[in-house]
Amino acid sequence: MNNITLIGMPGAGKSSIGVVLAKVLGYQFIDSDLIIQKEEKRTLSEIIEQDGPEGFKAVENRVNASIQVENTVIATGGSVVYCDEAMQHLKSEGIVVYLKISLKLLSKRLGDLKGRGVLLKEGQTLESLYEERVSLYEKYADIIVDEEELINIRGGVSDGITCGSNCGMSCGNSCGSNCGNNCGSNCGTSCGINCGGFIKNIDPIIKPDRPTGPINPGTPINPGTPEHE
Repeated sequence: MNNITLIGMPGAGKSSIGVVLAKVLGYQFIDSDLIIQKEEKRTLSEIIEQDGPEGFKAVENRVNASIQVENTVIATGGSVVYCDEAMQHLKSEGIVVYLKISLKLLSKRLGDLKGRGVLLKEGQTLESLYEERVSLYEKYADIIVDEEELINIRGGVSDGITCGSNCGMSCGNSCGSNCGNNCGSNCGTSCGINCGGFIKNIDPIIKPDRPTGPINPGTPINPGTPEHE
């Protein structure tokens, strides 16, 4: 299978980047969190509240382990890496890309963790959650994309990933009344540019007819030169 599964912390931009990536590659796009909510007829936060963390993991594992698609970009929930069965299934169906983000940048992006349906233990902080999950993301990743490097391609607040994430998830907070003009415009142009650099590196991997060298599991890749969509 030629699927691309995106993993990473909440707020890393998996859904925002996934949509653009699917568009450029001519792939389908699915968000496994939305599939969970559709099948359960509850929001993520409601599932966690009603079933508890372990109950949510069981649901997340079942849904992700049952995904059967081809030529699709799959944006997963940040906690899917707790589900080994699901991760082994997703790896067998394509490549897994870890969107790496620093704790500092993540702290700027995220608001109410529980309101977002983030799986937290009692009294757990964002910092401890980050430290707990990073090793799991690296364990399952075929490719690691460092978002800090992508940001450095463009610089400033107009970088595609940050703007894409802010527009997609916290437009009202991050962009205010200028979202339609400033943030929307930046997302439309900059995200395509930065995603182009990302696609440039993974395109030979998912299209084997093009010559490419081997890529070691978990090896970070250079985002490449920014290019237009």
